[in-house]
Amino acid sequence: MVTLVDVSAGGALLQGERPLRPGARVQLQVPTGAHTIALFALVLRSIVWALSREGGVTYRGALQFELRSDWLRELVTRGGYTVRDGCDSDLFQIGKQIPDAPG
Repeated sequence: MVTLVDVSAGGALLQGERPLRPGARVQLQVPTGAHTIALFALVLRSIVWALSREGGVTYRGALQFELRSDWLRELVTRGGYTVRDGCDSDLFQIGKQIPDAPG
């Protein structure tokens, strides 16, 4: 088990109690409620992030996904976007008219 610190379409930053081996190929499994998303990744780096008497050693590791993934965007926008019926007139301002071309 790891904590997902940051994620993008190209990779992720993880935190956990075990180090990751740079150069290793790993599978990140992310539970989303209805199902689990599995992403293959390459471990780019792993460092000791924190030391504590109570918690021991905490590691952070950076992953690069083998295939770019938009799973996070898909989860956020699953219900679609809200589209408004009209527009607020204060959002649009009339600018200067483009002059006619000479001649």
